[in-house]
Amino acid sequence: MQAKYGIQIRNIEAIGCSDKAQARRMGLWHIYTQNQETETVTFTTDASAGTLIRPSQVITIQDPVRSNLRRSGRINTATTTQITVDNVLDLPSSSQTGDKLLVILSDGSLEERTISGISGAVISVSSAFSSAPQTNAVWLLEREVIETEDFRVLSVDEANNQYTITALFHNSNKYAFVEDGATITNPLITTLIAPKAAPTNLQGQEKIIVLNNRAVSKLFITWQPVSGVTQYSVKYKFNGGNVITRITTSPEFEIFDSELGTYEFEVFSYNAVLEPSVTPAVLTFNAVGKTAPPANVQNLRIEPINEKLIRLRWDASTDVDVLHGGFCRIRFFTKNRW
Repeated sequence: MQAKYGIQIRNIEAIGCSDKAQARRMGLWHIYTQNQETETVTFTTDASAGTLIRPSQVITIQDPVRSNLRRSGRINTATTTQITVDNVLDLPSSSQTGDKLLVILSDGSLEERTISGISGAVISVSSAFSSAPQTNAVWLLEREVIETEDFRVLSVDEANNQYTITALFHNSNKYAFVEDGATITNPLITTLIAPKAAPTNLQGQEKIIVLNNRAVSKLFITWQPVSGVTQYSVKYKFNGGNVITRITTSPEFEIFDSELGTYEFEVFSYNAVLEPSVTPAVLTFNAVGKTAPPANVQNLRIEPINEKLIRLRWDASTDVDVLHGGFCRIRFFTKNRW
């Protein structure tokens, strides 16, 4: 960076700074803030939240679009120890050690309690809130695997009883970094970068289809789609040969002109940053191609024409490879020989 941009000088006025150590800490704070705290957010809310927020306050945000999980909403009913939430979508079926519930009370304050249990839409806490939250107050569930983000409010604008809030990302760990050189940790806010599970129910089916009036054997590979996955990697090899890799965005894969032999498949799920699942779904499929014999001739009958001629009739075949490119072979016995 220095080779690209050179040395950039910034003059900072630090009130009460009386020695080099304080000046150094001020410089570290400024460098980190300018380089790392650059993300802004703007959103609109109603009066119940907008009237409580002031510039310079630090607010906590849980964004379901970024985290891929909805872990907040409105309260339906509440006591001081049990909160019934508005939606169980993405709500864990049970609690884990360290789970926390945050609610806004009637006086506008934010209180946090440790979760003791989750049953359907009811969340129980280990110790009572100072007062029961009101209906339609905001709740938020925080779990170690999906944390929230803190932002410092820059401005609050009101129009038509709607409040538009603009805030800047804030990491309180920077103060320990400035004072003691502690490692700065950023909150884990999303499941999108976590490895996805491998597909399930991987199955194969072989069919003969008509393509340009020609019978073609086709191998269909399907699997159960994985939630949140939009891309899969299919690796396969035929009769122990070279591995072929293909990328698909749908939970299915096709091979035209399949042959007699063994196909081995591995299917991986990709997450949002294109990291594959730890393990693949596997399938071994024994294909027959167009070597499978057709069904037997049905309803064969003889119609006499005269004393010397007869006519053979039978039902038309339903096999695609017989109707398109196949034929019927007739063998008959006469004078003690075929």
